[in-house]
Amino acid sequence: GGPRLRTAGGGFPEELAEIAAHRRHVPERHAPWPRPEEHAVDWGVIEAAVSHQFRPRDNKWESANTRITVAQSMFNRTLAEARPGKSTEFFRVVGKTACVYHLDLGEGEPRTIRVLRRSLDATETKQDVLDTIKSQGLTRLCLQHFCSRVTIPFTPKMPSLRGYVLKSREGMPTVMVEDRTDGEIAREPLSMVPISNEPEHVAESHRFASFQYFVYQLSGQEMVVSSCTRIVTSEGRSVWTEPVLFSVDRDLG
Repeated sequence: GGPRLRTAGGGFPEELAEIAAHRRHVPERHAPWPRPEEHAVDWGVIEAAVSHQFRPRDNKWESANTRITVAQSMFNRTLAEARPGKSTEFFRVVGKTACVYHLDLGEGEPRTIRVLRRSLDATETKQDVLDTIKSQGLTRLCLQHFCSRVTIPFTPKMPSLRGYVLKSREGMPTVMVEDRTDGEIAREPLSMVPISNEPEHVAESHRFASFQYFVYQLSGQEMVVSSCTRIVTSEGRSVWTEPVLFSVDRDLG
């Protein structure tokens, strides 16, 4: 492995203390994402793809050939160009990521509408996408262990991620697909430092700090989740995603 993590007071790596240097802007909240039904979405052409899923318990990848279709709004790029008579609510830009509904038509699992997330950063590589999926899978497993052991009401969820190589498109890009979170109204940064003094943000930050310490100890002080993104929902559910990890061997950060 690489060099050991440097630790500050309380057993946390020094990198975490840097987060406290400033409070970040609280994003504005938008109308909830719709709860789509398959027949109401203006789907595009059916495409050949290869799906990649990471299994953290076994520390291995599983790949399979499949077919997918993407909500037509993504091809048109603007909601105004969506076809008449169909919903125009299936495309949104969140930060530097374009999000659109996606349907896997492969056999062996239910037809489920998920969210395809395509970074607007032209430098994002296939390895970047796979590293993000692996980090999320590992953090999601740790979160499941954490929620099974805490004694207070605490049930944050973390959506699973998978990758798709779009074989029918030029350059065969690799994109990331996230389990859908119905009722999403905002995405906010989440760390041990609350982004505001609002009780909601303070309480969520304290929960996350507890989870950070749990992962740090569970990993033998070799890994820590430095931050996440909190998905805010209209129902008030707690959903975390996009974890940023630091590890001794630097395999995930």
